[in-house]
Amino acid sequence: MGIRAWALRKAMGRMRITPDIVRYLSTFQRLGENIEVQLPGELLPVGARTAFRAIRTRAAAQLGVDWVWPYWLERQLDPRSRAFVPRGHLPVLTNVTHRNWTAVGNVGSSWEAIVDPRGLVTPWFDGWSLDWWIGADDRWHVPSRDAGVRQRLVEASPVVETAMTVPGGDAIARAYGVADGDLLIVEIENASPAPFVAAFAVRPYNPEGLAVVERIELHDRTVTVDGRPALLLPRPPGRVAGSTFYEGDSSIAVMEGRAGDRLPRPLKCDAGLAQAAFLFPVPHRTSIQVAIPLAPARRTRRRGLT
Repeated sequence: MGIRAWALRKAMGRMRITPDIVRYLSTFQRLGENIEVQLPGELLPVGARTAFRAIRTRAAAQLGVDWVWPYWLERQLDPRSRAFVPRGHLPVLTNVTHRNWTAVGNVGSSWEAIVDPRGLVTPWFDGWSLDWWIGADDRWHVPSRDAGVRQRLVEASPVVETAMTVPGGDAIARAYGVADGDLLIVEIENASPAPFVAAFAVRPYNPEGLAVVERIELHDRTVTVDGRPALLLPRPPGRVAGSTFYEGDSSIAVMEGRAGDRLPRPLKCDAGLAQAAFLFPVPHRTSIQVAIPLAPARRTRRRGLT
């Protein structure tokens, strides 16, 4: 037994990984002896990111059964869905059923965002996402859960339009890039005969899995995520709701009518699952817009949990 194999067995023994389990790894290594193609070193950080994200996603989804999750995760967790994936004893959870999203941005810029099939917008690589929920006369409508959701490109232009059925019409979310300041615009139109409430929700996940969001703050009309300007609001929100992993999903406060007039200061979550929602009334036949900087600015002094 070489020194490397001995050290590996010793380390795994401390983690209560028995020798019969270690045999799986040692024999797997021997399988690779007949493969002449060497594993690229670049795959190591990619694989580590994927593995750690999948482990974290599995743990959070197991505990947060009443949370609003992205479309792919809602489907994979639902035994009634054709996309249901039994988890068994696997300690990982990742998107294996709905890996279809649309990139939006500007031709003259290197920055772009992605939009999932239900209008969830992820502006930064492997980062947080902006979701949208609609409070209508009957109930709150959530795109990742509602059945009456359609998506298209507007006349083959780089504008992703997601429509969701509400009483008497549609709530329509559009996402598109603008050249001025490398911004992404997210617009919600009320195409119904009655007013509704639109919630712009900062969520700690994306189409790949959970993201890390430790801190959210609201400074006048600017929302910062971990110290970086993340969401530019048109005016101060009418109501807000913010929460952490330990306090539960902010969507519950929104849908139970418990949103308040300010965020906790500061809103911090050392589990990396801080989330917040910003509510605006939208009269019928009108729309509201928010902007997202696609190029992440430098962090302020309010970095992370410091």
